[in-house]
Amino acid sequence: MKRAIPFLVCLLLVSCEEWRTVEIEETAETVVEQGTVVEQLVGSMGFGDFLNMDISANQELQNSDIQKNHIEKAKLTLLRLTITDPPSGQDFTFLDSLEFFVESPNASKQRIAHLDAFEAGETTVDLELDDVELAPYATDDYMNVTAEVTGRRPDNDTTIEALMRIEVVAKL
Repeated sequence: MKRAIPFLVCLLLVSCEEWRTVEIEETAETVVEQGTVVEQLVGSMGFGDFLNMDISANQELQNSDIQKNHIEKAKLTLLRLTITDPPSGQDFTFLDSLEFFVESPNASKQRIAHLDAFEAGETTVDLELDDVELAPYATDDYMNVTAEVTGRRPDNDTTIEALMRIEVVAKL
């Protein structure tokens, strides 16, 4: 029995893993230039700050001592768009559909969020989230989050802020 106690203590110390869950936020901004009534808006909507993202550089993860190799799971929990300029009179009805995708050097492109209906007067919208595990992207050298849009150009130059919230589960 005396020999078993040190063995059990060692086993207990080795098997004690610490799991941490941290919610991180990333923001980006883009300006959609005004256009004529018939001018279509098709293609990419550039949120430059979502390109070449290094999740491990996020302050919340650094404060929690979480490095890329600790990340076991990562899920998108919110993708919200808000029109910040002009301050009034512009909503999202100039859009017909909007899709966000994630990709990285070692993981294929996947859709992570979308929205196909934009109500008159809405200046903030939460996109519908797809069930995509982001850990392979978050642990890569960098990940890109891009937006593809169809619709027409707005009546005014329109500044849109995107807020992305990701829940990260790490094993330390």
